Amino acid sequence: MSSQERPTTKDGRAGVNMRKNGFTLLELLIVVSILAILMAILLPVFVIAKSKARQMSCLANLKQLSGGLIMYQGDWSDQFPGAALAGACPGSLPSSFAPWASGFHRTQEAQWVPCNRVLTDLSNPNSPVHPDWAQKGPAQGVIYPYLKETRVYLSPTETRPEKLLSYSMNGAADFIPAAMVERPSGFVVLIHEQRTLNDGYYWPAGDCPTTSHSGGANFGFYDGRAKWIRANVQTPQYWQCGSAIPRDYYCPKIPFPEAPFMTINGFCTGNPS
Repeated sequence: MSSQERPTTKDGRAGVNMRKNGFTLLELLIVVSILAILMAILLPVFVIAKSKARQMSCLANLKQLSGGLIMYQGDWSDQFPGAALAGACPGSLPSSFAPWASGFHRTQEAQWVPCNRVLTDLSNPNSPVHPDWAQKGPAQGVIYPYLKETRVYLSPTETRPEKLLSYSMNGAADFIPAAMVERPSGFVVLIHEQRTLNDGYYWPAGDCPTTSHSGGANFGFYDGRAKWIRANVQTPQYWQCGSAIPRDYYCPKIPFPEAPFMTINGFCTGNPS
């Protein structure tokens, strides 16, 4: 056949390539398999990246809240506000608490967030939000004027956003004067509590930090830093988290005899964590 000739069909028309443009079934299966492999490789990366972004957002919240505490302290004779213990407000604390806390007549006006109970039943983390708290929320606390933003009180990983609050204040920081803090870079004042959060107050012997950030929680320190710490607890429940993080983190000084309630379970005694 001459190179100039083209094949023809029986009716005399010029022949054409009868294969249509597109994938064969085999090629389609290969493409799908490759995409599935790529998704299997990349999906965990996306999940980790999203989790990390939430963790960083939570850390940013704690930095702002810690900054609000520092600014309040500067305006109020170098003393922190109250830690919002719901069961003792209004009222006063027993002598087992530090004298600068037990000596105060605790009122709503002196707390970092209102000292209302967040939950109707303080012992049940699944109970409904208390109506008084729903009405007031964290914006009625004394550090809100320094922040003017309610979203910083709620973690992006919060599973119950109706609480309006994901963080609580260490009970050892309750009304504490600056002169009493000997460990500013090692003293936790704010905790990402989340599940067991029932008021704005955190007591390490009974309450639990969250484990929603890669098996750990974010903490705000007295010096204004925020840091992630691995929490040694799998299923946070009341009274099961005393060893969740090193006990010394909860202490403004070691030992801390001024607050006998903080020495329960070996906290603030200098004993190994």
